[in-house]
Amino acid sequence: MAAVVTVSQGVGVSSLGGGSSALGLLARRRAVARHEEALRTNDALFEAGRDLRREAQAYLNAGRPDLAAPYLEEAQMFEGATQRPPGL
Repeated sequence: MAAVVTVSQGVGVSSLGGGSSALGLLARRRAVARHEEALRTNDALFEAGRDLRREAQAYLNAGRPDLAAPYLEEAQMFEGATQRPPGL
């Protein structure tokens, strides 16, 4: 009888003769982790851009577009730094 290795996700993988499926599972888990990290990074960049735009809006509402311009430029920089997450 083949030994079974349990992965944290609850998936059983045979350790005898099933090497390629175990490697495939690990590769898939790494890809999912990279994808989730890219999503978290994009969320943080968008959040920073949103906060800067909110600050700029306060200056625009006060009639000071000259003071809002640097905040808008920084917001565009943060939003432009986002990247498409790697495919799964």
